[in-house]
Amino acid sequence: MKIDFLYSTDFLAMNAPELGHTCMHLLCTAGEGSFVFNERCYHIVKNDLVVMPNPTRAKNLAAAPGMEVEWFAADNKFLHSLLPSNNYSIGGSISLNQNPVIKVDDRQAEILLEDFHRLRDRLDDRHLLFYRETMGSLCLTMIYDIFELHARRDAVDSHSDRTAIIVATSATTPSA
Repeated sequence: MKIDFLYSTDFLAMNAPELGHTCMHLLCTAGEGSFVFNERCYHIVKNDLVVMPNPTRAKNLAAAPGMEVEWFAADNKFLHSLLPSNNYSIGGSISLNQNPVIKVDDRQAEILLEDFHRLRDRLDDRHLLFYRETMGSLCLTMIYDIFELHARRDAVDSHSDRTAIIVATSATTPSA
């Protein structure tokens, strides 16, 4: 059976084979853990958000005692169908493949958990005629909240990279 939506608090289940067609949105709420993605090890702690298309690519999951997470996974094709044709996820996907971890503050983590909980609370409403539309609306809210965090992370990283290049260039350029 193909899973369209799944909510869990089990870190070690995030890369289950049946989630290969989904996009994972995981927030570490306590403790710490690690995983390998694209041959690089990531260490996560409280308020680290992980966004990972095809979470089956995560390997060597390790959770320290006391680690707590909440995650929501949704079908990739469904998520993409919600967005306009020219959207942030196109460039964002490349960035997330290079680094799926986004550090967030307490307020941002609270907003993400509210998004996850709204989705979790509606999972059993499959009997509703407009279930997929309702879930799509809630997913879209979560997606735009994550786009905001991701865009801010990349803007800061780009600014830091540009600053480093300018400083490095200045240091090697002889002054007049």
